[in-house]
Parts: sequence; structure tokens; C-alpha cells
Amino acid sequence: MKSLFILPGLLEDVEGFPAVIAKLREHARITVADMTRADSIAGLAEQALQQAPEGRFHLAGHSMGGYVALEILRSAPQRVEA
Repeated sequence: MKSLFILPGLLEDVEGFPAVIAKLREHARITVADMTRADSIAGLAEQALQQAPEGRFHLAGHSMGGYVALEILRSAPQRVEA
């Protein structure tokens, strides 16, 4: 089964994605990052990667999470499937 790694936006957490999780959980293992412990995009990307599913994963970022997703693509492109 595929893994989907969701990166929330500023002041968001897993509680912002129940409908997405409900619709997609039969197609992918879903992980939502906790992005509340760093103060830079690079720091958030580093922390998110520590929470990411093992191996390659599909990556989705909302708002600020999109900026973090781009940093993950820059720093660890081998981890991102799509």
C-alpha cells in the first residue's frame, strides 16, 4: 500500500484533515506531520522527515506545508515518490 505524508499549513494539525483521511485511507497509509516545533522552513522539513513513513512516500503540503514540501524535495528527493 502507498504512503501519503501530509504537511499541514500554519496553525494546522491533523484535525484539519478528517475528510481527506476518511476518503483516502483505503488507498494509502496516511501520516500527518506535527509541524509545530521549528522556526524555519528548513527546520520544519528536517523534523517532518523524522516523522515521515519509511521508504518512499507521496507528499502533500497545504499552505505553509507546501513550502516545507518543496524543501523536502530539495533536501531528500530520493524519499519522495510523488
